[in-house]
Amino acid sequence: MIGKLIRSILITLGISALVSLASQVAGYSFWWTFLVVTVVQFGIWNLVQYILEWRTSVNMRAMEAKMLIELNRQTLEIPCIHCKTVNTVAMRFDQDNEFQCTDCDKTNSMYIDIEVAARTEIIDKPHFTLR
Repeated sequence: MIGKLIRSILITLGISALVSLASQVAGYSFWWTFLVVTVVQFGIWNLVQYILEWRTSVNMRAMEAKMLIELNRQTLEIPCIHCKTVNTVAMRFDQDNEFQCTDCDKTNSMYIDIEVAARTEIIDKPHFTLR
């Protein structure tokens, strides 16, 4: 960790020194150019880090949205028809609901029966008496 930091600083200072030497040949101050080039490199580094963090944040939000979609799928705990081992199975409406048993490794099919019921009203009486 420290080795990478020292290496990075040495590369930054080396680039600054090379640019400063080239600018000194053109008649500019070595130390002034060295300082400006070093500050510009750190500025560019911070900009690159900001862009990378932003992209990572966007990708994480997209992954979280996909995870929520996956979590919203209904899961059931149902027994295997062959060995009666309880399996946790995702119930899907967009494909066949088949699963491999975790114990006996046999294929099972799950059929969904949807039933409609009437909604009931709550009775207002606080107590019931039985006779």
